[in-house]
Amino acid sequence: MRARPPVHRGLTLLEVLAVVVIVSLVSAATMVGLASANDDAAFRAARACVHDLDVKARLLARTGTPVALTTTADQFLCIVGLGDSSVRLAHAAMPAQVAVDLTIGGENVPHVLFDRLGRSDDYAVVMRTHNRTERWMTGGLTGWMLREGDTP
Repeated sequence: MRARPPVHRGLTLLEVLAVVVIVSLVSAATMVGLASANDDAAFRAARACVHDLDVKARLLARTGTPVALTTTADQFLCIVGLGDSSVRLAHAAMPAQVAVDLTIGGENVPHVLFDRLGRSDDYAVVMRTHNRTERWMTGGLTGWMLREGDTP
């Protein structure tokens, strides 16, 4: 009687390595897409906070309260009342990965002042993450925001 050759029912090392390489490539491509989506969401949230506080500052200023929009060391964007007591009237925490600076005429400023009609100088909000920077121009008369490089 002749012995039957053994039947191998597994995968060869080469086949296993090919599967591992394919799975790792697919997961790497997915992670890059998720990281980009996370940055987009953080920038949208930061821009919404800036716009919301700008609108609130304009409304408060129109009531006769002297106010300023300012950033703090702990990455809060605040509306502070000016005058006898410098108190926070409203604030918003920026997303953890987004750093925010206020600029007027290209120079960093600690705050943006609003007059009693709710107007300010034209200013820009510079938002940065570890791999991306966006600059949003804000019209001092209207509060209208436009990303630098976009056309109205």
